Amino acid sequence: KARGFLQGAKDPLTILYRVNAGPVPRESWVHDPSEGGGRLLGEVCHFIDFAQFIAGSPPQRVYAEALNAPGVCDPDENVLVTISFANGSVASIIYAVGGDKAFPRERVEVFGGGSVCVIDNFHSVTFTRRGRRRGARVWGRNMGHKEELGAFLLAVKEGRESPLPFEAAAYSTLTTILARDSLLGKQPLAVSLGLLGGE
Repeated sequence: KARGFLQGAKDPLTILYRVNAGPVPRESWVHDPSEGGGRLLGEVCHFIDFAQFIAGSPPQRVYAEALNAPGVCDPDENVLVTISFANGSVASIIYAVGGDKAFPRERVEVFGGGSVCVIDNFHSVTFTRRGRRRGARVWGRNMGHKEELGAFLLAVKEGRESPLPFEAAAYSTLTTILARDSLLGKQPLAVSLGLLGGE
């Protein structure tokens, strides 16, 4: 619904994705470099993918910076990832583990073309344009997992193309890896599928 509403906005979009992730115990598989890959590779990847979908354009540059709190959190926790896209859109993903779990987990705000779209914890979506506001709510928290799996299985069963183009998956994955590299190297990095030897 958000993507459909925003497709009318021809201007580049400004996207803010805030995640109140909460802590994960140190012994969890999430922190294991070979199993979970850390929180940036294992979880922030999904928010990068979502931002790319909303922008409707491939990433061109990524920069990541983390809270400097040695001994308090891992280097890829409490991280801010900024992505610029080929169509001029820009996204900032704030992934914070130091908050309170009683506060809602996720909020997405998108601005562009005289419109504002807000997704509040995947319970509701609100659209504002020309001074008018409308929205939709769902019971529970629907993040689309069931629909995603159904679309994939239908594509396999009927021999259709993947619902997610391979190029989009490659860009999301590469951008996530480069975000980690940017975090370690403390500099922005260009995103190009040529880095995979494929473009």
